[in-house]
Parts: sequence; C-alpha cells; structure tokens
Amino acid sequence: MNTLMKIIYKAILSYTIGVLFVGAGFMLTYLANGNENITKIMLSIGIFDGFLTIGLYAFNGQMLKDESEELRRELLNLPWYNINKQNKSLYTIFLIRSEKPISFDTSLVQMDYLLMVRIFRALYSLSTIVSRAIHFQK
Repeated sequence: MNTLMKIIYKAILSYTIGVLFVGAGFMLTYLANGNENITKIMLSIGIFDGFLTIGLYAFNGQMLKDESEELRRELLNLPWYNINKQNKSLYTIFLIRSEKPISFDTSLVQMDYLLMVRIFRALYSLSTIVSRAIHFQK
C-alpha cells in the first residue's frame, strides 16, 4: 500500500503543478487586453504548459508501466508451489493478466518516455528546417 500511495502522491503533485501553470496562463490572457508584451509572455507560458502537460502524462504513463512490470516480476518470484489449489488458480489468472503491462495509451500513441523522445526529435527536425529556410532566404 505504501508504494501505491507514493505513485498517487507523485501523480497528484505533478498535475497540481501543471494546473498552476495553466491557471497562470489563463490569468495572463485575461490581463493581456491586447498588450503585445503580455501576449508574447502568454504564448511562452502556453507552449511551456503544453510541454509540461505532455511531460506529466509521459512521466506518469512510464511510472504506471514500470510499476506493472515490477508487479509481474514479483509475481514470477512468488513461491507458487507452496500455494493451495484454489489460490494457484487465482495466481494463474494474475499471471495471465499481468503479461501485458498497464499503460496510458490510445490507438495512436502510448504515453511513456518514448513519446517524449519522438516529440523532441520532431521539434528538433522542424527547427532545423526552419533555420535552414531562414538562412537560405538571406
């Protein structure tokens, strides 16, 4: 139970920090009233919020995946030969269900550290293309 509380605490803390930044972005939007400098700051905070949100989902998705893999390892190390017949059938069900790690995923992406690597790789490629286009225009 202690490990579960640590996971929940980390998730709640990270989402709370994300919500604070989103709230700051909304407040600056309200206060901007067409001021160009505040609009630039608001855009910067919005981009930072996007990275923070994706990072939090990726971090928590990876943490969930790691914990489910750790559970699988613990189940495999359990001395199953000392368990009575009824509990062996439950143990078998747990083993079958733990073959695929639990993760945040959709039909398109799986939320883990690999997603962050793909996003940063795409952003790096995009920034390289833009910088070369600007360089060739001069």
